[in-house]
Amino acid sequence: PMIEKDLWKKIQRGFGQVIDGVGGRMDRVENGVVEGMPDVSVCAGGIDTWVELKYVAKWPSRANTRVLGDYGLRPEQINWHLRQSRAGGTSWILVGVGKEMYLARGSQAKEVNSWVSEDWFKKGHKISGWDDLYLKLFTRYL
Repeated sequence: PMIEKDLWKKIQRGFGQVIDGVGGRMDRVENGVVEGMPDVSVCAGGIDTWVELKYVAKWPSRANTRVLGDYGLRPEQINWHLRQSRAGGTSWILVGVGKEMYLARGSQAKEVNSWVSEDWFKKGHKISGWDDLYLKLFTRYL
C-alpha cells in the first residue's frame, strides 16, 4: 500500500518534470526546527509556495466519516498554514486518496481534518494531472 513517502516519490517523478521544465525548484523539507512546516517547498515563475502531503488508502465507506481520520493535520501544521496565509503567502494541503489527488488551500487548514468525502468534492480541487497541479499551485485565485 502507498504511504505518504510514496506519494512524495510519485510527485517527485511526475510533477518534478513539470517544475524542471519551467526552470522551477521543488524540495522535500525535513525540518526538526520549525514545527508544522509543510513537507515540500516549490518555487516557479517567481512564486514560492509550500505543500503539506497527506495520504489515505481509500475513501471512507461511510459518507459522514472524516476522510483524513487519525492522519489529519497536527495543531502545529494548522498553525503554520494559518500564519503563512495571514502573512500573505500561499500554502496547500495535497491529499492523496487511493490514486486520486485533491488540493486544499492552506487557509482552509483549520477545516480539512473535519471534511468528509463530499466536502473534498465541493471545497477541494481535484487534480487531473501534473499540469493541472502546476496551474492550481501557481494561480492565486482559485
